[in-house]
Amino acid sequence: MEEYILYHEIGKGHTTATFKGRKSNTLDYLALLQTDKNYAKQAAVRYAAAQLVSSPHVCKVDLHCDTGQEIWLVAELCTGISLRTVVKADGHLTGGNLKQLDSA
Repeated sequence: MEEYILYHEIGKGHTTATFKGRKSNTLDYLALLQTDKNYAKQAAVRYAAAQLVSSPHVCKVDLHCDTGQEIWLVAELCTGISLRTVVKADGHLTGGNLKQLDSA
């Protein structure tokens, strides 16, 4: 994780914290998701699931890194609205919407 520069926390969950950052010598911003070592299994499942999905509607997770005390996932930084916001606005996602996400 030494090659990444962290800027600030952009989100916090029950078991995770998400930071805005970038890889050294690049201009592309990334989301760096930090998980406590106690939740390593959940982080591994999240990483494996992200590797199986190939869709322009889903953030790509590029790296799974164990630093000893923490697990880090490095992903694209999506600056748009969240899926939760879309679902709240639309009320629900239909089966057709889900198939469209899956096939994209």
